[in-house]
Amino acid sequence: MQTETKTGTYKRPEPDVIASFVKELRAHLGWKQFALAHEAGVTVRTIERLEAGERMSDETLNKVAKALKLRESAFTEATYCPSDEELAAMVKKAKEDYTHTALHDLSGPRDLGNILSAHAYIVDGSNVAEDFADEVAAVKDYVQDAGDIHDDVPHTQQLTFSRELLGMIRDIEAQGYTARWGRYATDEQFNVGVLTFFKTADLQTREYYRQAIVPRSLVRSLQS
Repeated sequence: MQTETKTGTYKRPEPDVIASFVKELRAHLGWKQFALAHEAGVTVRTIERLEAGERMSDETLNKVAKALKLRESAFTEATYCPSDEELAAMVKKAKEDYTHTALHDLSGPRDLGNILSAHAYIVDGSNVAEDFADEVAAVKDYVQDAGDIHDDVPHTQQLTFSRELLGMIRDIEAQGYTARWGRYATDEQFNVGVLTFFKTADLQTREYYRQAIVPRSLVRSLQS
C-alpha cells in the first residue's frame, strides 16, 4: 500500500528515480562510472545498467548509496520517495554539502607540512583493514596533536613532526597501502588537510584515486 502525500509517496524509490539521482550526484563529484564502480565494489556494467534505469539487487543499491556518502539503505527502504521537486532539492543539498579536492603523491616530509599547518584535518583510513586500525588511529592522533602546535614551534621541530608522521604512514604503506594527501579551503576559508589511504592493488587508474570527497563547510560538517 502506498500513502500519497501532497508531494512524494511512501514507497521504495523507483529505478528511474535512483538512476537520475545517481547520475547527477556522480557528475557533481567529478566521477566517471568506472570510479563509482570501484568505490562501490561493483562492475562498470552494473553502474551502466543502474543509470539506465534497470532494477538492481538491494545489495548493489546499498553499496552504491554508501559509495555516494548517502545512508546505506537510501535506495532500498520503503520510505518517503520524494517528488521531482524534492529530489532536485536533495541533489542541490548534496552539492552544497560536498565537493571534491585533488590528491597528490606523498613524496616526502615536506608534503605533510601542508597537512599539519592546516586549520583542520581529515584522515581517511576506511580502506585499511581492521588489523591495522591501531596504526591508523595513531596517525590520526599524531596529526591532531602535532597540528595543534605546528605553527608555534621552530621550523626544525616542524620538520621533525613531518618526518615522524611520514615514518608512521610508511609503516602502514608497507602492508599494501598507498597514502595520498591534499589540502583545500572550505566555504568559510578554513584550510583543511586531507590524508587518505588506498589499497595499492586497487590503483588501476590514476584519475580516480586523485580525488577525495570532502565537506564544503566545516561548520555544517560539525553540526551534522
